[in-house]
Amino acid sequence: MDLHDMGQSNGVELVHGTVTLYGVLIAHAWLEGHSEVYDAVEDVTMPIAQYVAKHEAVAERRYTLMEACRIVGEPGTTFGPWHPTAGRMRDF
Repeated sequence: MDLHDMGQSNGVELVHGTVTLYGVLIAHAWLEGHSEVYDAVEDVTMPIAQYVAKHEAVAERRYTLMEACRIVGEPGTTFGPWHPTAGRMRDF
């Protein structure tokens, strides 16, 4: 939402997919746009190719800002993932 408020949300997608963390394939989410990834958990921005290589990231679903806002606004919606995923949920 901050990107939208700053007028920088065009071309930015919320990605739900998997990353490998400590040798475990987990469900994860990040933002992609303008050839970069922003990962809110790590609070880092880097080129997409670098992020994919570092985390073995695989995008499973992509959502525009409007799609994500619609889904989040539905009763009972969790933070995600919003689809069946190859990764598992795990707290570290």
